[in-house]
Amino acid sequence: MNSILQDVLTLDEVAKYLRLPKETIERQAIQGKIPGRRIEESWRSLKKAIDDWLQSEMKSSNEFPVRLRGEIKHGIQRRHEFSLRKLSFCVALLGLGALNKIPIGSAQILSLTYLLYLVPLVAIAFDLYIVAEDFRIKRAGEYLAKEESGSGPAERGWELFVKKHDNPFAPWAFFIVTVILLIGAILLLLKASHNILFISIWGGVLLSTEIYLLWYSLHLRSKWGSKMN
Repeated sequence: MNSILQDVLTLDEVAKYLRLPKETIERQAIQGKIPGRRIEESWRSLKKAIDDWLQSEMKSSNEFPVRLRGEIKHGIQRRHEFSLRKLSFCVALLGLGALNKIPIGSAQILSLTYLLYLVPLVAIAFDLYIVAEDFRIKRAGEYLAKEESGSGPAERGWELFVKKHDNPFAPWAFFIVTVILLIGAILLLLKASHNILFISIWGGVLLSTEIYLLWYSLHLRSKWGSKMN
């Protein structure tokens, strides 16, 4: 009987056992975050339930950085896949658009040059995904660089070193490829005698969009990189 009574803790005993303020324990119990049962105006908790909950919380806290590093790895893979798909789709569209006209039957002619308008649009669409993945990777890396991320001294030291010595040309890669694709599409459209004014406006809008994406990517790197100095 005494053993059973010792296993049942009051709110004050739980607070003392966890070394936390009573108000914090009561608030967490009301929210259902700490195991306990309310009996009229009093709270009671099983010591074993408190121990199991505490071990679960500590285990979850230790596993979170591992999951976050896995997310970074998958993000890098997805970013690489988006880059490859971008090149594949855009080169295919450029190739089809360069064919200009294809005869169909004896009188009808199919013009494929209009596919060239899609080339930079598709490239920018993929760039949006690439920048989004880059943002997730940088955000996770920023969190892991903090002491509370749970990493060891050597691992955290490596993360800080990589962050301080980041490749400055990396964010320019997607921008340069898209600009080259845009220029190629414009030259082929001019060769096919499309409206110069429309091409100029169309190209200017797309180039401005791509410049903004580049600025945003560089801004994120500068913002997070400055916290390391």
